[in-house]
Amino acid sequence: MPCRESQFEEISGFIRDNVAHESSRCMYVSGVPGTGKTLIVQSAINELKAHSSDLEFNHVYINGLTLGSNPDKLWRK
Repeated sequence: MPCRESQFEEISGFIRDNVAHESSRCMYVSGVPGTGKTLIVQSAINELKAHSSDLEFNHVYINGLTLGSNPDKLWRK
C-alpha cells in the first residue's frame, strides 16, 4: 500500500512474532476513517498466510460497527 510501508512492516512483524512465539498479545490500530487501517492489517495477514508456510494460525475478522450496542453479538458471529 503506497505511503503505508512502515505501518505494514510494523503490523506484519507484530503478527509474525506473536504467531511464531505462540503468544497472545493484541495491537490496537486507530485512525481517521478511510485511511487504510483495515486494508493494511488484512494485507499483512494475507501476505503472512501466503508466504510463511512455517506459520500456522487462524484469522477471524469482525467489524465492531456491526455489533451495535449489543456486545453479546460478538460471541454469535
